[in-house]
Amino acid sequence: EKVMFPNNAALGFERLYDNMRRVTDAMSDDHYPPHSVIKTGQDSFEISMAVAGFSEDDVIVEVKEDVLSVSSEGLDNDQDGREVLYNRLAFRPFKKMFLMGEHIFVSEASLKDGMLRIKLERKLPYEKKPKRIKLN
Repeated sequence: EKVMFPNNAALGFERLYDNMRRVTDAMSDDHYPPHSVIKTGQDSFEISMAVAGFSEDDVIVEVKEDVLSVSSEGLDNDQDGREVLYNRLAFRPFKKMFLMGEHIFVSEASLKDGMLRIKLERKLPYEKKPKRIKLN
């Protein structure tokens, strides 16, 4: 289903709408792993995600076009033949997707103590920055 505007007023946004739909579909069903998005400054953000038990080799952070995706194929929860009486630890596969606005870039990503932190920054190109017009 394509998004349409009255009188076809929005042209050239097909990729944006397709990416928005993909992100919405991916995020609507599953709240695992839990995450938060925090605005850390005027032009900076941080995504924090609880991924206890996962290592750097288990998690993939990728940017393609204007979509940031964080995924894992999951972990083997083998208990070495021991009987599990109760288990609420989740090591299942996951995929989280975030639609990034124009000129937003990943500046840093780290995984420490079970917390994945992805820092994002908006960097406007010089020609897009506000220009002060000198009055005569």
